[in-house]
Amino acid sequence: MARLSHIGVAIALGLCACQEPEFTTLEASLSVDPDVVDLGDVPVGATIPFVALLNTSNSHPLKITAITIDDDVGTFAYVGDLPFEVDPAEGTVASFTYTPVAEGWHLGTMHIESDALNPDDTWRVRAHAVPRTLWLRPAAVDFGHVATGDTVHHAVTVVNVGDVPATVDSVVLAPPFSFDEPTPFTVEAGQTRDVQISFTAADATGAQAALVLIADGRALPSMPVWANDCTRGSVDAWDVDGDGFASCGGDCDDDDATIKPGALELCDGVDQDCDGLLDDRTTCYDDDGDGVTEDDGDCHDGASAVNPFASEVMGNGVDDDCDGVVDSGAEDLDGDGFTVAAGDCDNTNAALNPGAFEAPDGVDNDCDGHIDDGTIFADDDGDGFCEAPNRCNDGSTPGDCDDSSASRSPVAAEAPNHDDDDCDQIVDEGTTFGDDDLDGYTEAGGDCDDAAPYRNPSFYNCP
Repeated sequence: MARLSHIGVAIALGLCACQEPEFTTLEASLSVDPDVVDLGDVPVGATIPFVALLNTSNSHPLKITAITIDDDVGTFAYVGDLPFEVDPAEGTVASFTYTPVAEGWHLGTMHIESDALNPDDTWRVRAHAVPRTLWLRPAAVDFGHVATGDTVHHAVTVVNVGDVPATVDSVVLAPPFSFDEPTPFTVEAGQTRDVQISFTAADATGAQAALVLIADGRALPSMPVWANDCTRGSVDAWDVDGDGFASCGGDCDDDDATIKPGALELCDGVDQDCDGLLDDRTTCYDDDGDGVTEDDGDCHDGASAVNPFASEVMGNGVDDDCDGVVDSGAEDLDGDGFTVAAGDCDNTNAALNPGAFEAPDGVDNDCDGHIDDGTIFADDDGDGFCEAPNRCNDGSTPGDCDDSSASRSPVAAEAPNHDDDDCDQIVDEGTTFGDDDLDGYTEAGGDCDDAAPYRNPSFYNCP
């Protein structure tokens, strides 16, 4: 069956025989010939264009008002404008596409609505979707930064997962990219073939294109390629200093791996964490804007009312003037720097005061009214578990792996969130984020069967 449909001409002649004088009228009509267009075998994922030539018997243009398609799986589509007119002299081509997403026989019924005598004309197209045998690896190619005048090459692998040899007849790849292998070439069944593509930078302008292989007369799904485009680029292609951040990803100095977003800020006049501030969150930076840094004696650089030049406020439990004594002037019997007015819950024991470290010892060391809070003996998030399993439960379950979150405990359900919710030291097991079959792929990463290690994208048997 031909792959290009042709719609013939049908002329409806109306002849009225009655008592009045005889006359003949010619009315516009639209017909389809052949009734069925057969596209043959088409690989899954490929897009095949096909056309229909519409003719009319009228001497004036025929208006096509709508084209609808009955297609259960959505593989056929009309790709032209509506409405449009059919040229009575030469006809008009209507364009369609077929893109199968699953194997099998597909049938589409096209309804063409017009102002013809037969306003709803119907014709059909059928095709057979077969497994795609040729794949391109990787899924995309980023040439990264290429200096003006330079040419960079990149390897691409053509994989034949079919049972018979497949021939690449031609290749589509627009300049400034080029395909460096002669065509046609054949990839044997179950084999791979490495080919090379290139990019030549005429200037620093970003470029992008699509590599399309025409195999056995069919266009395979395209592979995107781009160059000199940091916004679209991968970190590996654009991260000059190898610190995990590219210049378009927030790295303010891509020649120094110690400077990147999230880096530790140092007192050296350099913006290590790329937040636009020098030395912030260090002892030489005035975080609260009171004119005094920690290096200059500010004992609380998060509160502008506290600094060596402030006046002590009695009874507020704060060392306002940074002299080392809270509410200085009141009686500090144990010499721990805190008075009773400043919150000292035991003015006879220097180890107990608001500035003390809370220890897991059954004592309120920091005088906050809570015993052992923030230690492994306290259930800080209220989920019934603390870090020490024998203190908050009977020891039959592990301790709480995150006592700041009630959603994480030994009895919590694992969720796909990159956290160990159930505290079993395994992250995201049993979810789409977990690699349950240990083949290096998760469901979220393309594994079509995470219970079978031999089924994953590396074996080319996952759709």
